[in-house]
Amino acid sequence: MLKKVCVAMAMASAFVSLPAQSVTVFSFNNVFAGNSPSSSSPWASLSISNNVGGVSLTLTSSLEIAGEFIPALYLNTNDKTTTASGGALVSGTFALPTVVSNVNGISGGPAGAFDLSINFATSNSNGARFDGLDEYTVALSGLTESDFLSNSQCNPGGGPENCPRTAVLRLQGLGAGNEGSAWADDINRPPNAIPIPAAAWLLGSGLLAMGAIGRRRMSARV
Repeated sequence: MLKKVCVAMAMASAFVSLPAQSVTVFSFNNVFAGNSPSSSSPWASLSISNNVGGVSLTLTSSLEIAGEFIPALYLNTNDKTTTASGGALVSGTFALPTVVSNVNGISGGPAGAFDLSINFATSNSNGARFDGLDEYTVALSGLTESDFLSNSQCNPGGGPENCPRTAVLRLQGLGAGNEGSAWADDINRPPNAIPIPAAAWLLGSGLLAMGAIGRRRMSARV
């Protein structure tokens, strides 16, 4: 009985101390400068979620036309610097990118200045480019998912045109001869933010674990 009380107290303490979990999703479906890709929209998606000490970022390509590729992703991080770690291939055969953090010091072409860039290979030696159905994930320290939301930066009046671009994708290898390029973002700004309360997640996990323990005990009695 005492053991059960201690477990309950520990879970209650966790409910109070854990921050809310959430995921921000960017769907790159809008070309605002340059050529339109032959691949179907969206050409890539980006998900950002909180983790311990920072965020996890996952970029997934959906370029189905040979020759089209993604050389760079540009992000605004609410004027915060960050350090990248744990960059890894989830799927595909591309070369790992370089991550550069420089507040308002990175040029995103027609989209202006950015705080962070993720730079993939432009040469396709040994399949180094980020294209096809490639997927990349990386951890960024010192940031939260909310740093990538543009809600607080929107100007009065509403509408996407009054919100700054917080994530921009560079596309190359487009059109005849694969010589065209484009700049793309999510046509819906602010992006889609999906809140997931940490307490609810933990409660569900706890109930599943307690159920499993109960079933185990009942099996032992039979």
